Amino acid sequence: MNIKINALIFSDLDKSTFDELKKVLISKTFKGGEIIFNEGDRSNHLFILSTGEVDLVKYSPDGRERLIRSVDEGETFAEAAVFFGEEYPATAVCRTDSTILSIERKKFINFIKTNPEVSLKMMGSMAKLLRHLNRLVAEISMKSVPARLARYLIAESKEAGSNRFELKIKKTELAFKLGTISETLSRTLKKFKDDGLISVSGKLIEILNSSGLSSIKDK
Repeated sequence: MNIKINALIFSDLDKSTFDELKKVLISKTFKGGEIIFNEGDRSNHLFILSTGEVDLVKYSPDGRERLIRSVDEGETFAEAAVFFGEEYPATAVCRTDSTILSIERKKFINFIKTNPEVSLKMMGSMAKLLRHLNRLVAEISMKSVPARLARYLIAESKEAGSNRFELKIKKTELAFKLGTISETLSRTLKKFKDDGLISVSGKLIEILNSSGLSSIKDK
């Protein structure tokens, strides 16, 4: 099986251990829009995103989505739930056609019993996720949508090394990432444009007033 695993918990495995891991992996292809598991389902498998795009989301009572985490290719997800035998705390949605590898819970537990170094790395992976969730909660609770968007655009500009850059993700996904909805994101982008802070052409963004964008206040 030709698989792509970049996960921290499986890093540095020797060939024989890696071959042992491959024997218990199940590969399945999902179409874009398909759900891998729903929030509240009993956790039976640990998952690895081999190819594609997967988001972990929570739904509000009125059906709105809140992006919890975007999974990168090669990463694991549902680690904590499957390890402790709990319900999945979020819904996993394939944003594009994706290939998912999974390990049944009992087989995974047996695997880490014979490879205890994996359990230590799993603790590190969950600690990293916890830090991400803490930052997410702080970001949402302490910053307004305009402040979050301004911070995101400034960060993207710095990464691109230019005031002119393309958005790497769809605007709907950016809305999820910022903890808002598409309509609010569109209104905020329009206000930034009307205020002369940015210009927008499709996915192309140009920051026209960096200091003005940086001065947008939090809540």
